[in-house]
Amino acid sequence: MSETLLRALVQGTIVILAVACLTALPKLSTTLRAWLWRLVPVKFAAALLFTGALALPLLSPEPATVMALPEPLPAVAPLPEPAAALTPPISVPAAPAPFPWVRVVLAVYGLGVLVALVRLAVALGRTQRWQATAAPLTTPELLGEAQRLIRSLGLRKTPALLVSSSLTSPGVVGVLRPRVILPESLLSSPVACRAALAHELAHVQRRDLLWCVLARFVGAFLWFHPLYGLSVRELCVAQELACDTLALRLTETTPALYGKTLLAFATGEPLPPLVAGSASQLKRRLRALQRTVAPSRTVTFLVLLLLAPATIPWQLTHAQAPAPQATRPGTLITGQVPQELSGTLLTEDGQPLINAEVGLYLSQESYVETRSTTRLGSFRFRAAWKAQQQTLYIEKDGKFAALTVPVKANQKLTVRWETKNIATLTGRVLDTAGKPIPSAPLRLITFPTNARIGYGLTLFHADSQGRFSRAVWAGWRYRIDTERGKGYGWASSPRVGVEPPLAVAGQTHDFGDIILPRADAALAGTLVGLDGKPLAGVKVSVGSAHNNQQVVTTRADGTFRIEGLVAEPVAFWLINSPYELAPQSVPFPTVPLTLQARPKQKQVGAVPYFATTLDNAKALAAFGDRKILVEFTSHTCTNARDVEARVYPQPSVIAQLKRVVPLRLYTDAGRYASATEAAQNARYQKALLRESLIIAPKYALITTNGKLIAKTDYNTARDPNAFRAWLAR
Repeated sequence: MSETLLRALVQGTIVILAVACLTALPKLSTTLRAWLWRLVPVKFAAALLFTGALALPLLSPEPATVMALPEPLPAVAPLPEPAAALTPPISVPAAPAPFPWVRVVLAVYGLGVLVALVRLAVALGRTQRWQATAAPLTTPELLGEAQRLIRSLGLRKTPALLVSSSLTSPGVVGVLRPRVILPESLLSSPVACRAALAHELAHVQRRDLLWCVLARFVGAFLWFHPLYGLSVRELCVAQELACDTLALRLTETTPALYGKTLLAFATGEPLPPLVAGSASQLKRRLRALQRTVAPSRTVTFLVLLLLAPATIPWQLTHAQAPAPQATRPGTLITGQVPQELSGTLLTEDGQPLINAEVGLYLSQESYVETRSTTRLGSFRFRAAWKAQQQTLYIEKDGKFAALTVPVKANQKLTVRWETKNIATLTGRVLDTAGKPIPSAPLRLITFPTNARIGYGLTLFHADSQGRFSRAVWAGWRYRIDTERGKGYGWASSPRVGVEPPLAVAGQTHDFGDIILPRADAALAGTLVGLDGKPLAGVKVSVGSAHNNQQVVTTRADGTFRIEGLVAEPVAFWLINSPYELAPQSVPFPTVPLTLQARPKQKQVGAVPYFATTLDNAKALAAFGDRKILVEFTSHTCTNARDVEARVYPQPSVIAQLKRVVPLRLYTDAGRYASATEAAQNARYQKALLRESLIIAPKYALITTNGKLIAKTDYNTARDPNAFRAWLAR
């Protein structure tokens, strides 16, 4: 169910309940009751048609969290002697396709909408047939009475008055051009005919038929909503009661005589359900005649003016929090209510720009958010901003544009493509034999100005000769990564760890040849604990210089099998598991191997024990008069796992780690931290590092009394020499 439909259901139901409570008040006029029920289809129609919503900042302020984007796992050096044990290879059967619940639900919903629309069309068609068989009214007395009633009602156009011998109850047909149809048997009773004319002309003056059709048309898309169906019936009844009150006033007939007229029509054939006036409403109409309340236009207008804002679509948002003192532009503010930056991208001829990539660069965090425009050309970013304007970088089919826009919602922006500030990246994709790989899948990794972490959502392909040429925005740095596919491994140009070249406007940068080895090897193994028992249901990940991270879950007997790998030294680690592997890299196994996992938070190789609470770390540090190394991380932070697996085991780093007490604090809720603990750790990180954003991983050296000595991030920690020098402070 889409967000728009869900919002319409919730807010429309609230309006239905509110109107039901208001109409239960005994002193309301019938005219006001009818207008209140008309608010229900208006509310649902507005909520379904308009995707935007009025923000109501009634929720408490929400802190914002920004996570650093991970880079691909660097290559690791092999150890000389991997541990291996023979076990029979396991073939993992393909998982059955999941049941397409979404398609089934959409099909049932679409069928219900179609049936409801067909029923509405059939009902309208019946009224047209009755209109075609009716003859014009020619009785002079009735025509004169009709003209008097029309002048009293203030109708600008005189509706056609028809007589039908096939009906025994009067009614109104024609949505845009209403016509009054009287039964031929009614002409013999002047009093009843006068009352019927007044009632039906009141329907015409109030446009009740149009409101009924609108309500049932909206109801076709809400056929499953029982309260909406009840509201439509209440709307029809309320309109009948309002017309009864108006007819009594126009004809100066007593309620008793008017009630006898209604009883005379009770056994007649009614018009279709979309036309008000069915016999099932007779009892309520007769009771209402005994306690009519004179309508007041002033009261009706004031009540509707007060309740009209309820029909506007709305959504609850977090209240505005006080802005931090720092005011560097182009960045996010944590702790503030999100402010929407959204709009529609249009071409110069006014057409929506579909499937364009919209990038928003946050300079201080070296972070880029990207969106793809919808089929209507729209995009949406939600965050709290320090600057009143932001720059959007737009790409579509190798064309680029930059727009500096105000931070506000629902803007219409015309895109004019840049022709000068463009550079070109070229190169080839070859296999190890030097042959081109046609249509090789590639990914463009973008490093905006001063950014150490890139983002890569742009996918493209080499041509039939393995060559590629890609237009890019000048002034930024770029890297070309290959995607796994067609039986080849992963590669990057330039390689990871080497600063990419700066793209210069008007120049072509040749990345040379990207060599891809074949990925046609497979490995199998068994994951066991320290006691030798198999570990089932554990996610095992493997990676190497030319193997992107691949994940497989161990079976009940602890076995696993991974295919489509490059036969080169590989490294293993576990994901979201209470166990972990000692950092190691092994030559590509030709026989099934056995991996032995240790419980987490214990000593890993030569890395000291990790404390999990600040109090515990302070106690350990005070015992040996050592500093505390605080690692702020998250459960899914691959950068932190990369440092632990690749940097910590280095002998020079180990020597420094033995002089500190490592403390690992999770800033998100998960297996190793509750929601309360994660929130406490996040607040401690902000207070200790004096930063408004939660970025993982972060590292800090503190004294036993909690005083900050130094702080750094992944950019330093991923370099063993730089991290060792930082730890030696």
